[in-house]
Amino acid sequence: MPTLSMKVVARLNNSHTTRRVIKQQYPCILSMNSSNYVQSKLEQSSQSQLEEHSLTRQKDKTDTKWSKQPTSIRDQRRIENLKQHSVTPNSTTTNVVKPKSHINIGPGTLFGPRDDSWWTGLPPAVGCPGYLEKDGHVYSLPQLSFQSGICTKESIQAYFDNTWTLSEVLLGCLQGEESFTRSPYHDLRHPMIFYYGHPAALYVNKLRVAGLLKDPINPYFEVIFETGVDEMSWDDLSKNQMPWPSVAEVHAYRQQVYKTVSALIQSLTDEQCASINQKSPLWALVMGFEHERIHLETSSYLISEMPLEFVRFPEGFPGYHPSIPSSETSTYRPVAGEHYPINHMVSVPEKTVSIGKPRSHPTFGWDNEYGYREYNVPAFSASKFKVTNGEFLEFMRDGGYSRIELWTEVGWSWRAFRNVKMPNLWVRKGPQGHHEYDLRCIFDVVPMPWDWPVAVNFHEAAAFAKWKALKTPGKVVRVMTELEHKAIRDHEMKVDSKLSRMFPVEDHIESAAGYEMVEKAGYNLNLSCSSMSPVNSLPANKLGFHDVFGNAWEWTSDYFAALPGFEVHPYYEDFSTPCFDGLHHVIQGGSFISTGNEASVFSRFHFRPHFYQHASFRLVETDADTILTSDTDAPGPYVGKYPFRRSQTSLLNEMSESKEVDRRQYLNEQLNKHFNTFQLGDALMGAIAQFSNSRLGNNTNAAMAMPTLSGMVLTEVTKMEMNLSHAKLLEVGCGPGSNVFQFAKHFPFVMGIDHDQDLVQVAKNLHSKLSTQTSTEADVSLQQRGEGELVDFTTISLQEYKKAELGTIEFRCADPMCLPAELKGFDVVIFNDIIDKVSSPNSVLTRLGGARGLVREVGGLMVMVSCYQWDANVTPKSLWLGGYKDPVTGADVTSEETLQQRLQEDFDLVNRCLLPTLWQKDARGNITGKLLSATFWSRR
Repeated sequence: MPTLSMKVVARLNNSHTTRRVIKQQYPCILSMNSSNYVQSKLEQSSQSQLEEHSLTRQKDKTDTKWSKQPTSIRDQRRIENLKQHSVTPNSTTTNVVKPKSHINIGPGTLFGPRDDSWWTGLPPAVGCPGYLEKDGHVYSLPQLSFQSGICTKESIQAYFDNTWTLSEVLLGCLQGEESFTRSPYHDLRHPMIFYYGHPAALYVNKLRVAGLLKDPINPYFEVIFETGVDEMSWDDLSKNQMPWPSVAEVHAYRQQVYKTVSALIQSLTDEQCASINQKSPLWALVMGFEHERIHLETSSYLISEMPLEFVRFPEGFPGYHPSIPSSETSTYRPVAGEHYPINHMVSVPEKTVSIGKPRSHPTFGWDNEYGYREYNVPAFSASKFKVTNGEFLEFMRDGGYSRIELWTEVGWSWRAFRNVKMPNLWVRKGPQGHHEYDLRCIFDVVPMPWDWPVAVNFHEAAAFAKWKALKTPGKVVRVMTELEHKAIRDHEMKVDSKLSRMFPVEDHIESAAGYEMVEKAGYNLNLSCSSMSPVNSLPANKLGFHDVFGNAWEWTSDYFAALPGFEVHPYYEDFSTPCFDGLHHVIQGGSFISTGNEASVFSRFHFRPHFYQHASFRLVETDADTILTSDTDAPGPYVGKYPFRRSQTSLLNEMSESKEVDRRQYLNEQLNKHFNTFQLGDALMGAIAQFSNSRLGNNTNAAMAMPTLSGMVLTEVTKMEMNLSHAKLLEVGCGPGSNVFQFAKHFPFVMGIDHDQDLVQVAKNLHSKLSTQTSTEADVSLQQRGEGELVDFTTISLQEYKKAELGTIEFRCADPMCLPAELKGFDVVIFNDIIDKVSSPNSVLTRLGGARGLVREVGGLMVMVSCYQWDANVTPKSLWLGGYKDPVTGADVTSEETLQQRLQEDFDLVNRCLLPTLWQKDARGNITGKLLSATFWSRR
């Protein structure tokens, strides 16, 4: 093995990139945090942890599937790792007493087991709800019920404590400060310090919205920890560019939040506890519980992506399933029927299914669960089991990751960009192409359990289905739908005669804690263990299907959409609506670590197709290529143009060339709109300007020239005497970037953000053209609709930008309602024709000011451009800023009046102008446009 001087290692370890290279070439070298101190702690604790971390279920010894496990695989590997690094435990290691207090929440600490100083709530011990004394683990409680006589402040406190402690036990696995602050390898999510602070901040923010808490606890933390990251694009690597607080600072904040929430719970009366519903302020409190449980699961997956030296199996956490093979029984050449079950198809007759949770049901639900719709699902066949690791290996051996014909266009682009060659948590052991793999669990690498569900994203699941279809002539094979998942359930249903609606009689999550979920419901769910399990380890349901709930989520082909009767909840306006965009797929059934509402029969969660989670899939075979999904003919709200399927949409049509043609036409229209300027006669320009002034009540003659947004902004900046030498400008709703290029002539840094990934890519391509050597390459040719079916071509010249000395330009794809916390302190922020096109305008407005506002304090400028054409299909009417009658006074409510009310704490209105926007719609001279209002606001 190569050697390297430790001085060189210390110097090189300062670079994350270099560290990765060093680790690959010199595996003997530990990370910077894995110092001599860490090695000594490992020496002291490795042998004793063999007993301490036995991965046990502590069930009845007659239970062969869930009985006590042998020694922890993780600890076996730790000793092997120590031996490889010439740090061999001596003969007295087993008698070493572990330090009682070796963590003090600060730099250079946080290694080894957590001591009492770690817990900001209850420690995982006797007295903690969910703690099972016989095995020393904390398990998830059943979901909190609001039923009268059951819901008390004691049961609410117990559910809170169980939720809070589970989070701290899980994050107690992280080793050293760097484990909290290092970015994920893909740079698409925040570091773990965010997930340590985020649930706590949400409690505070939602309790304040509900009026249960008057003041913030830490205004700065409640901004930076407020919003997570929705991975809009798998090639967006622009996350994690901000400094995060230390673990000690967040730990102190969590202590404050825990005490505040507990004090609130203890102040509740019996009457308040017995009347919790969606209209109760206490709905915000329970929302905090269920939100934290979501992040218990998402954090566990992010931990599974971290290098092993940054994690250890935490004391108090339920063990892995005992089916993990030993090194003696594992194989790299699995055989179907021996190492994993043969996955037969089971027929399901035509069936009527329903989606929707009754609003009277006495448990918490997210807004997307409510509403109701019935569907008549055609007959189909579905795989008895979720697809296993063994089955997926067959796909890989057949070249699945290298055959472009198996992938959708977007799926292949993702695969190629990431150079993906195997599932995310598979660990290659032998040479590439030899197909020898182990599996990464949350905290350890273990021999591959071939009979566990394979964890993949939707792109990989769809490619597998296409591969399977080629081997099944005459059948359409695809990923299951949400409706088909409903059809393979065997729940007893009841009919509400008043509403003429069908609902499940029982919900398993309401009656079974994690330690009893297997016995009571037959599911690996609610954290009954901390890993997946064999797909055939638990009995099939009455219809012949295994693991319909639990073990691993199931991807579906459905786009996430609202149900008829959907209502945004005022305490969390943007939980679901930003994802009604035709870009998020529904997942169903929950995983081994899904708890609370996530594990409910009513839950409807959703992720982008490139997203990784503890999710697998099940296949469906049909004779027809039509597909019925829960988003078919779905109602609003939705993002942008109608993104969902229409009745009887063919699978072939879903991937047809016509859809791509429509998209190209849209991009051409946007380029025309933003770049294709033209000359109008002076009389016409004057008429437009005069009309604009009359709308403002200004009867003076205006200048003949058409106003531009860039011109208006520069005029206001001049009035404010803003120094532009180091100024930063942000335009949200930048489209293909025309304004960004204009502003870059005057500002040293300009950022353009748009929700449309294709438009952002166009902007990036145009920016790239500006840096080419040949001047003609700065021209862009695009199509315009001509006479009848004819197509004309026109050229957009970018010469004026190429000749100018432009500042630094950056384009990003981001949701205007969830802008990253790292964006702050811009001198000028423009929201360009976007506020009436988002589902939650308030989410936009709350990012403008405050502790970490987009607009810099004292003299920053915010520009809001819009015509305020509200559409209930895009923005729920209850969230409109204006455009309606006041229900009490009957007076007209305008959007700009509401803006003044919402912004008055941080901003002063300094000007208002009308901005006519005209563009040439086609090559025949047809002109279209609209009259926008531009308001200018100075931050105090």
